[in-house]
Amino acid sequence: CEITRDLIEPGRMDKMEVIARAIGVDPTDEDDFWRERVAHETNKAVVYSFRRDGHSIVDHVTAQAQFLAHDLREKREGRECPAQWSWVVPSSGGATMPIWHHEMR
Repeated sequence: CEITRDLIEPGRMDKMEVIARAIGVDPTDEDDFWRERVAHETNKAVVYSFRRDGHSIVDHVTAQAQFLAHDLREKREGRECPAQWSWVVPSSGGATMPIWHHEMR
């Protein structure tokens, strides 16, 4: 989710290494996929904290499925639904989701 990106990306809060150490992940071990682990665990924590406190938040799997359904509906009606692939495909697990191969303009 966008909150996770805010927390971990360079140019934003850039806390990836801090979070890695806090959850016991070695940020110097490139063979451990540490960045992916930190992104995944941070995303899980963000979604969990929202739901725990009674707030709603849409996870990346649901968001891509909602967009895909909307886009296909628009195309069936003969309308275009412009989208930027890098904003629609989740950064976490994108290649495992149907949206990965969906053509966008």
